[in-house]
Amino acid sequence: MEPSREPIVTKAVRYDEWLVPTNPHLLDLAQSLYNELEANTPSPALFHPKTAARKLAMVQCLIANFALLIALNGSEASLIISAKNGARTRYQRSEFAKKAFMGIVRGLESLGYIVRHPGIANKVQTTLKPSESLLALFPKQPHPHMVSRLEGAETIWLMCGSKKNRKPVNYSDTPRTNTMRAEMETINASYRDVEITLHGNPQGPVHLVRMFRTGSPDEERFDSHGRIFGGFWHYLPRVQRQGIKLNGRPIAELDFSSMFPRLAYLAAGEIPPDGDLYADIGLPREAAKVAMAALLWRNGPMRRLPDKLKEVLGPGWNGNRVTAALALKHPTISNMFGTSCGLHLAYLKSQILVPTLLKLINRDIVTLPLHDGLLCEKGHEAECRSAMEDASEEFLGTRLPVGIK
Repeated sequence: MEPSREPIVTKAVRYDEWLVPTNPHLLDLAQSLYNELEANTPSPALFHPKTAARKLAMVQCLIANFALLIALNGSEASLIISAKNGARTRYQRSEFAKKAFMGIVRGLESLGYIVRHPGIANKVQTTLKPSESLLALFPKQPHPHMVSRLEGAETIWLMCGSKKNRKPVNYSDTPRTNTMRAEMETINASYRDVEITLHGNPQGPVHLVRMFRTGSPDEERFDSHGRIFGGFWHYLPRVQRQGIKLNGRPIAELDFSSMFPRLAYLAAGEIPPDGDLYADIGLPREAAKVAMAALLWRNGPMRRLPDKLKEVLGPGWNGNRVTAALALKHPTISNMFGTSCGLHLAYLKSQILVPTLLKLINRDIVTLPLHDGLLCEKGHEAECRSAMEDASEEFLGTRLPVGIK
């Protein structure tokens, strides 16, 4: 069957090879598809039993991904896959060979169960969709609870390269990476018995990771970036996050006030000023926040305004003018603008947030981490604020102020 070349306009979600079906209907469906694949495979008897088991596991994983995709995004959404061959890394399931997986994809495509949109090197990623024939075999309303995650997926990621060509580094473990991994496993385990809904709709299994950055694949370092990613809430606008409930209870949002510039002051060996560090700059507050982040993250002067700033500020503003406005308000840290110190400041944030989450787990309080704060059940705000301020003082020697949204 020829792969479809029609344009893709629906939402695409990355394939997760750690998902498994737990629902009997989905397990039976995966077994049926596997049997049909085998019936159409030349000399299937030549397969070793372990090979057959791995092939069935790949079919089950694909069905689990489609079920979760449909449950959360609808039948028109697509799965993003990588069709490239390459050496296995610590971030992948060791028993899932890419060649074997793509053979299953092509087999299911030839049987009419998958619609594949082939990618274009360095431009468009390959995507998969369940065909109408496959959709008809799924439960009428797939539920996220029909799917779970296997244990063992990596939680400590080390990335190298530019934004457009960033690749994971297959690093060697140390006592420190083992400790960080154990911390993240504790955090992820805290979500197993928690029902997380968005606008009343249950969400899928939670798997959070810490994402570190290095300038070279030969430089295995874990003191740059390190922020937590992977939660669906990380990609929601604040107004939509208010639709989240934990175990049926509404949430409150807490964050460290003006955290990025405060950390910059401390990194410069100075005491941060009191109050809102984004106020009285001559820019709307949100624009000042975006500009401060851009100046601390970037390498070199701001010659062009980020798109977010262009939309808010309009004509008459340029990189030099925005830089001058922030430097006038914060001369103490202006020499840090354009030095890429944001990577280090993000690391400092993560070193405060992870202990905060662990403190709260020990108190049986489950929270959803944000980059500058967290979401918690309403009623736990005081305990969460105290834990956040305590963690900042323990790590920095200074108690950072926390606000409740």
